[in-house]
Amino acid sequence: MFLPAFFLLQATFHSPRVIESSGVAVSHAYPGVLWTHNDSGDGPYLYATDLRGTDRGALLVPGAQAIDWEDIGLGPCPVSFLPKAGSCLYLADTGDNLEFRPFVTVYAIPEPPPPERAGDTLGTTRAPALVRLRYPDGPHDVEALYVSPRDTALYLVSKGARHRGGHPTGRSPRCVAHLLGDLPVLSGSWWPPVARSRARLQHRGARDRR
Repeated sequence: MFLPAFFLLQATFHSPRVIESSGVAVSHAYPGVLWTHNDSGDGPYLYATDLRGTDRGALLVPGAQAIDWEDIGLGPCPVSFLPKAGSCLYLADTGDNLEFRPFVTVYAIPEPPPPERAGDTLGTTRAPALVRLRYPDGPHDVEALYVSPRDTALYLVSKGARHRGGHPTGRSPRCVAHLLGDLPVLSGSWWPPVARSRARLQHRGARDRR
């Protein structure tokens, strides 16, 4: 079956630890390097690779949790890392298939140098800055993240049906996301689309916490 060019396979991940890649970011500081991470079920690890899927090792993000990492983005660093840091990787621990989490977390770390060799899993990144956030109308399953290159504002895209649930934890999130609107999203296999679904675009201000 013929597929349009944007569906062609570029490569597969060679690292045996990358079981379910859930996001990819292109390095600004290290040409040819890509960063990825697993979906839920893994620890807080970043994996370095390239356009051939080469295993270039892994780095632990110290102090982070990996409940359900859904996406990774690259943008300017929060103020807590300035003035020395350049670009930061943003990790969205925002997955919530059952829509019960009272808050979610986005981590930011200065982009690290990739490990020196394949299979190297002993390195660590800097300790992350983080922001905990909630949504004013209850939990959402957020699958995608965009970081504004101008002011580090975070844009989050959610999907799926709403479910009742969730239990207070006694912890107070620092930020509340604001609904910006709905986006038409392709749901078919062909272009032009034969069907469309809706996604929700969320936004929060540019604040961070160490």
